[in-house]
Amino acid sequence: MRIVTAAVFLWHGVPKAIDFPAAMDKFAGFGLPGILGPVVGWVEVIAAAALLVGVVHRPATLILAAVILGALVTVQIPAGVSPGLERDLVLLFALILLCATGPGRYRVRHPDRLQFPWLAWGTPPPDLEEKSPLARLEAQTELLTNVRIIT
Repeated sequence: MRIVTAAVFLWHGVPKAIDFPAAMDKFAGFGLPGILGPVVGWVEVIAAAALLVGVVHRPATLILAAVILGALVTVQIPAGVSPGLERDLVLLFALILLCATGPGRYRVRHPDRLQFPWLAWGTPPPDLEEKSPLARLEAQTELLTNVRIIT
């Protein structure tokens, strides 16, 4: 579902991001500032690419949900029952489901999260779960003091 949802956003976002005049005219036709067309296009492309590979999954789904809500409120609902209404509703609910369930098993992960996966979700590593809170704090402090920032 993540791949198909990202593909739909890429399909609709790339033309807006590339063809500035057409995107500006289209948004101006909806009574919106024309500059929003290319901006929304680039937001869709970047967030859909992040969704596609599973990087910053939750922020990407929330950003795309905001884009869809904006489309529903400014374009689809004022037009009544229009041909794009069902597509936008399905995309909105798909994004809500993706946000709630996470990116899934197959995704690109940030290197820091590979080394320290508990930093991603706020849970301690498995070997620290059985220790007392003070022992956990000491072990985590020892781990973090060994982290080196490469410049």
